[in-house]
Amino acid sequence: IGWIYFTYLEARQAIHENRGFSQYFGLSWNLQQLIGLSCTILFVIMELVRPMGDEVIVFGALSQLLGWVNLLYYTRGIEEVAWVVYALLRVIRSMTKFLSILLLVVFACTLFFWSMELPNEFDKVRRFDKVLLDTFFTSFFSDFDHDTDLSDDRFKTFALLFNLVVLLLIPLICLNAMIA
Repeated sequence: IGWIYFTYLEARQAIHENRGFSQYFGLSWNLQQLIGLSCTILFVIMELVRPMGDEVIVFGALSQLLGWVNLLYYTRGIEEVAWVVYALLRVIRSMTKFLSILLLVVFACTLFFWSMELPNEFDKVRRFDKVLLDTFFTSFFSDFDHDTDLSDDRFKTFALLFNLVVLLLIPLICLNAMIA
């Protein structure tokens, strides 16, 4: 019932907006609310068609995440909390370039280790976008298997040295960026 009422409110706001539809969609909060609303609608429809499917779970999780982010929009109206929300938004805006560089470094290090350990994964049969997607998911959603025996690794020393350098450099770069 809530998503129907919210759809009604957003449609009314978009129609009665003095600046037009382009300005309505240009505001980041409105865009975030519409994406969250569309994820919620897709979740409800897909839950009726195929309950607990993988896509349904993804749309449900996105809907919940965007709902919590949407809470930031409404907490701006509370005087005691508004300054915290504005401070968080300013920090997020100023950190986007830094985080994109950090994302690139983590992605490059993952590609480095992956190409060293699994050179046969880069054969000509696999498409580039598949390799790129696998590297992305490996770098950000993979976990370290502490039960793996590293004694038979032919690149053990080099890999440990490279990992040590990366683990020392990333915090130093982060601290320097935060100070600057």
